[in-house]
Parts: sequence; structure tokens; C-alpha cells
Amino acid sequence: MYGSANLFGVEATVAAWRHGDAWLAETVALLDRNRHTIAERLPAGVGYRIPEATYLAWLDVGRPGMAEVIEREARVRLNDGVAFGPGGEHHVRLNFATTEAILDEVLNRLTPVL
Repeated sequence: MYGSANLFGVEATVAAWRHGDAWLAETVALLDRNRHTIAERLPAGVGYRIPEATYLAWLDVGRPGMAEVIEREARVRLNDGVAFGPGGEHHVRLNFATTEAILDEVLNRLTPVL
């Protein structure tokens, strides 16, 4: 039960290897569009470097405690940078592995708060 794959896991893995190329290409293209959309839409003063190999945006919002403010005022939950150690105090982390419509809504809500 522990330490080995079950039949469904094996079949799913084989199916992904055999038939997943189109899905993977589409997903990588979506993530690329999303990471650039963030760069285009963030308000001035918010620091952001386009990530090269992830679906997580590290935003420098300039002051500590903004994750809580953003959640309360924009109704968007982001990870507080403090959770990631020293140097994260002024940052929040945004997961952009989502649809373009949802990311658009998130950015619409974030902009007035940031």
C-alpha cells in the first residue's frame, strides 16, 4: 500500500506519457501568458521579476502585512512572504496556475489595493 503505485496510478502515468504532449504544451503556453500578464498589469511600485520556471509570482509590495490587507480588502488570498524566511517581509506570493479569466479577476481586485 505504501511505497508502490496502484494500478490506477500506473495507467494514468502511462496515459500521460503517451497522450499528454498536447495538454502539456497548452499548459506551458498558458503559464507563459499568465506570467507576462502579471508583469503588464501590476501597478507601478510593485516589484516583480518574471519567473523562469514556476507558476508562482513573488511580488514586492513594499511593506509587511499586506497579505492580510489584500485578503480583507481585495478578497484574494496570497501567501505572506514572511512564511518564506528573512527577506520576505515585504513580499506576497501569487499562484498564477489558473485560467486567464480568473487571473484577470484577481488582478482587477488587487490593483486598487496595491
